[in-house]
Amino acid sequence: MTAEIEQEGDAVIITTDKPTPPAQRFTGTISNDGDLYLTDASDGEIWTSDGTPATRDHIRIVDFLWTPSPEDPDPPMQVLDLTRSQN
Repeated sequence: MTAEIEQEGDAVIITTDKPTPPAQRFTGTISNDGDLYLTDASDGEIWTSDGTPATRDHIRIVDFLWTPSPEDPDPPMQVLDLTRSQN
């Protein structure tokens, strides 16, 4: 899957080529370390880079299907691996 990434300061907009939700458009922020905190525009879900910093050519973001807790510290998650479009 490829993505178009727009960045101005720490603000980020990611638009993917995935034909169906979730994961067509995300808005959020990126830290100096490359950590992302994003909202999926289609359903309002929060996605993060979960400790895998974004790079110029690759972003891995995850959405936990429910919040980790002491009873369930590793809930299932959706994962998107995005590569930069070569436009």
